[in-house]
Amino acid sequence: MESYLIDKIKLTLRKSFDLREGEYAKAILMFVYIFLIITSVLILKPTVTSLFLTNFGVEELPIAFLLVAIFAAVFATIYIHYLKIYTLNKIIKSTLILSNITFLILWIAMQFGIFLDSSIYFFYVWVAIFALLSTSQFWIFANLLFNYREAKRLFGFIGSGAIAGGIFGGYLVSVLANWVGSINLVLISIFLLSFCIPIVNYLWNKFVPSETNHIQHKKQIWHFSNHPVSLIRQSRHLTYLAVIVGLSVIVAKFIDFQFSAIAYREFVNEDELTVFFGFWFSTMNIVSLLVQIFVTRRAVGVFGVGTSLFFLPSGIFLGTIALLINPAVWSAVFLKLSDGSLKQSINKSSMELLALPIPVEIKNQTKSFIDIFVDSAATGLGGIILIIMTSGFDLPIEYISIATIFLILIWFYVASKVREEYLRAFKLKVEQNLDQPKKFDFENESVLSGIISVLKSGTEDQILDILRMTKQIQNDYLIEAIAGHLTSSSTSIRLETLRNLYFYKSQNYSNKVTLMLEDDSEAIRIEACQYLFEHNPLNSIELLSGYLYHSNIKVRNAALVSLAIETVGNQDLKEILNISLVVKQRIIELAKIDPAEDQVLQNCAIVKTIGHAHLSEHYNYLISMTNDESNEVANEAIISMGRTTEPSFVNLIIAKLSSKKAASASITALTNYGILVHEELIKLLLDSDNELGIRKNLIRVIGEIGNQKSVQVLLNILDDEDYRLRTDSLITLNSLKIKFPYLEFDWRRIEKNLYEEVKIEAETIQVLFVQNNIELSEIRSQNIPNKNPLIESRRRLIQLLNQRQNSGLERIFRLLGLKYPPDDLINIFHGIQRNELDIQINAIEFLDNLLDESSLKKIILLIIESTIMNSISDEFIRKIGKKIPSEYECYEILLNRNDIELAITTLNVISKSRSEKFKNLLIQTEGHKNKKVRKFAKKIHSNFESVD
Repeated sequence: MESYLIDKIKLTLRKSFDLREGEYAKAILMFVYIFLIITSVLILKPTVTSLFLTNFGVEELPIAFLLVAIFAAVFATIYIHYLKIYTLNKIIKSTLILSNITFLILWIAMQFGIFLDSSIYFFYVWVAIFALLSTSQFWIFANLLFNYREAKRLFGFIGSGAIAGGIFGGYLVSVLANWVGSINLVLISIFLLSFCIPIVNYLWNKFVPSETNHIQHKKQIWHFSNHPVSLIRQSRHLTYLAVIVGLSVIVAKFIDFQFSAIAYREFVNEDELTVFFGFWFSTMNIVSLLVQIFVTRRAVGVFGVGTSLFFLPSGIFLGTIALLINPAVWSAVFLKLSDGSLKQSINKSSMELLALPIPVEIKNQTKSFIDIFVDSAATGLGGIILIIMTSGFDLPIEYISIATIFLILIWFYVASKVREEYLRAFKLKVEQNLDQPKKFDFENESVLSGIISVLKSGTEDQILDILRMTKQIQNDYLIEAIAGHLTSSSTSIRLETLRNLYFYKSQNYSNKVTLMLEDDSEAIRIEACQYLFEHNPLNSIELLSGYLYHSNIKVRNAALVSLAIETVGNQDLKEILNISLVVKQRIIELAKIDPAEDQVLQNCAIVKTIGHAHLSEHYNYLISMTNDESNEVANEAIISMGRTTEPSFVNLIIAKLSSKKAASASITALTNYGILVHEELIKLLLDSDNELGIRKNLIRVIGEIGNQKSVQVLLNILDDEDYRLRTDSLITLNSLKIKFPYLEFDWRRIEKNLYEEVKIEAETIQVLFVQNNIELSEIRSQNIPNKNPLIESRRRLIQLLNQRQNSGLERIFRLLGLKYPPDDLINIFHGIQRNELDIQINAIEFLDNLLDESSLKKIILLIIESTIMNSISDEFIRKIGKKIPSEYECYEILLNRNDIELAITTLNVISKSRSEKFKNLLIQTEGHKNKKVRKFAKKIHSNFESVD
C-alpha cells in the first residue's frame, strides 16, 4: 500500500512538474527548504515590524531603513570573502545556526526587557539581512545541485515552495498572533528553521559528493567577486536598468513607511498590528501569484516589454493618488498590493526580458551587484530622504505621496529611455553581421515581430544570434518561427533550433525530431535524443534505453552520450540506467566492430560518456585513450578529462599542450577547470624555459578565465623577447576587453610597451630600407647573377623583415585597442592591409580622428603611410628620428633586441662578404648570451677558416 502511494505521488509529480527518477528527493527537499525559509521570513517580518512600531513609532522607521542598508552592505562584503574560503554547506549551516541563536537571544532579551530598545532595533536589521542572505544562499545552492537543463525544468516547481511559504507564513501569523503573542512567534520561526539544517546536510552529502561540484561552486564564487561598477557606467542600457531598480526600491521604502504609518494609526495593540501585517503580506503573495499566472504572459505578449515596464509605476501612481486624496487603511492596502503584486510578476518578467540583448557574461556580473549593492544603497537613500522629510522638516504623510509621484515621473522617463536602448541593442545585435544590413521591423515594443522577421528571412549569422538570445526565454509567439528551422540546410541552425525547442512544452515536435536521430551531425543526434528524453516524460527512460540498442550505430552512440548528460548530478538515475555497465559492454564490443570508422565513432561516444557521467571507475580507460592512434578519439578523451574536472588529470592535459594534434583539445579541457588551475598555468607561462608552443597555448587558456589576474599576467608577457608571444598576448587581451569590459587595463604601463613596439617597428623599417637598397645594388651589378646565393639569402632576409613589419604594425594597433575600442582598431588595421587605396586612406583618416594628439601619434601615422605606399626613403628615415645604418649596424640592431631569427639570417648574409670586419664581428658574436647565436657564429667561423 505504501509503495503504491509513493508510486502515485511520483506519477503525479512527473505529470504535473516533469520530475524524473533520481530527482524526487532532491526537488522535494529543496521545495521544503525554501518553503521553511520563506515561511519563517513571513513570520518574522510582520512580527518585527509591529514590535518596532509599537515601541518606537513610525517616526524612527527611516532610521531602521538606513541601518539595514549600512549593515547589509558591510555584511555582504564580509560574506562574499568567506564564501571564497569555506564550502557552501558550511556557510549555509553556519548562517542558520547563527540566525537561530541570534533570534533566541533576542527573544529572551525582548521577553524580559533586557536592552529592549537595542534588541528591537537589532532584531529589525537582522531579519532584513537574514531574508536577503537565506534566499541568496538557497539559489546558489540550487544552482550547484541542478544543471542548466534541470534548473529550467524544475525551478518552477521548487520556486512554488517560496510562494507557498509566503502565503502560509503570513496567514499563520494572523491566526496565532493573538493566541500566543507576537514575541513568541519568533520561537515558531526558530523551530521551522531548525529543520533546514538536516535538509542541507542530507542534500549536500547525497548530491554533492564529488570534488567536481566543489570546483563548480568555487568557479561560480570567483566570478561573483568581480566588481562591475565600471561595466554599468560604460553601458547606458545597464545604467538605466540599475536606475530603475534603485527608483523602485526608494519608492517601495516610501510605500512601506506610509503603509506602516497608517496601520500604526489604526491598530495600537501590538498583536493586532502583527495580525494585520501577516494577513496582508500573505494576501499580497496570493495576488502576485494570480497576476503571474493569468496576466503576466498576456500583458508582456500583447503590450510588449517596453509598455509592460509602465505597469508597476502606473499601479503605484494610482495607489499614491488614492492615498493622497484619502489616507485610509483601504488606500494604503491598495498601494501596498499594487507595489508587491506587480513587482514580482509583470515587472519582474519585463526586467528579465530587458536584459536579453546583454551578453550573458556581463549580465551575470551585473545582476548580483544590482540585486545586492544597488538595492542596499537605494534602501539607505530612501531612509535618508524619509529622515529629512519626517524628522528634519516634520512634514505630514501627504508630502511623502508627493515625493513618490515625483520619483514615479522620473521612473517613467527612465523606463522610456531603457525601452529605446532595448530596441537599439536588438537592432545592433541582428544587423552587425552584414555590411548593408536588411532592416527588420523592430518598432513593435515587444520586438517579437522583429525577431520573427529575422527568423524567417535573416542571414545565417543573424538567425543564429536570435536563436541563442531567445534560448534564455520561452515565448509561445516565437515557437512556429523557431520550429520552421528544424529542416534548415545549416547544421548550426538546426542544432540551435533543437536547443531552443527543448524548453518549450506547449507543443511537441517529437515526430520531426525523431527523424533527426540519423542526422549527419553527431551534435544534432545527441541534441535530438535530449529533446525526446525531455518531451516524453512518462516513458523517457524506456525510450532512450530502446535507442541504446538501435540498429544504427550512430543512434546508439547518441543515445548513450545523451543519457550520460542526463545523469550529471543525478546518482540515482545513473544507477537505474546502469551506465557504467553499458560503457563496459561497449568497450568489449569495440573489437567486433567493423569498419574502423564505426569503431572510432563508438570509442568517441564511450569517452564522452565517461566524461559527462563522471564514471571514475573508467578513468583509466580515459587516460589510455589519450594516446589512441585515432586523433579524434585521443582528442575527445582529453576534452572528456576536462569535463570531469578531476584534479589528477591536470598535469596529463598540460603535457598534451606541446602536441600540435592535441593542443586544441587540451586548451578546451583546461579551460573547463578555470581558476582552479590558474596559478599553475601562470607559472608555466612565465617560465621561459618551456617550449614556445606550450606557452602560446597557455596564453589562450588563461585568456578564457576572465579575471583581473589574467590581464596582469598577459600584460607581463608584453615584455617577453619573443614577438610571437607578445602578439598572441595582445590578441587575447583585446578579446578579454571585448568580452569582459569591467576588467581594468593599466594604460600607463601599456603606453611604455607601445613606445617600445613603435621603436622596434622603426628599427625594422631602418633595416628593411638598407637591405632593399643593397639588394637593388647587387641585382644591378654586372658581376652578380640573379640566382646568386647571396641574393637568395638577402631576399629571404627581406621577406622576414616584411613579415616582422606587418606583425609589429598589428601589435601597435592591438596595444592601442587596449585604450580605444578594440573592434575599431582592428577594423582600421585590416583596412590598411587591403590593397585598395580608398579604403586605406579612409582607415588612416579614422585613426587620425580617433587617437589623441601626441608625438607618438605622428610617428605611428608616418609608419602606416610608409606601409601603404610600400616605399621607404632617406627622408622618411629621418622623419621617424633614425639614421641610415650600415649592414653591420643592422645586425647589431637586431641582435640587441634579441630577434634571434633575423639576427642569424642577417649574419648569414653578411658572411658572404668574407671581410676582416666580419671576422671581428664573428669573434664578438661567439660570446653572445644566446646559445643559438653562439652556435651559429662558431659554425660560420669554422667554415670561414677552413676556406681560408
